[in-house]
Amino acid sequence: MKLKVKIFAILYLISSLSAIFAKSPLSSEENIKNIELIKYEIKEGDSLWSIASYFESKDIEMFIYNIKKINNLDNFILTVDEILLIPSNI
Repeated sequence: MKLKVKIFAILYLISSLSAIFAKSPLSSEENIKNIELIKYEIKEGDSLWSIASYFESKDIEMFIYNIKKINNLDNFILTVDEILLIPSNI
């Protein structure tokens, strides 16, 4: 029984330390403030995938995720002549 308590205590300590030393991601506001943004005007026939290809994104899924997050998009619907903010480091 004492062995189980010791093992539990050690596992708890390890998990606590890993939670403390884990790198926490920056908030989206901090990320946006430190990045230069490009204004992209949506054209007829554009999609997030075609825009990702235009900017030669290596990871299209991450590109789309970031664009949706920065521009507060809930879905994939784009409106012609609206402006998308694109991080310059993508």
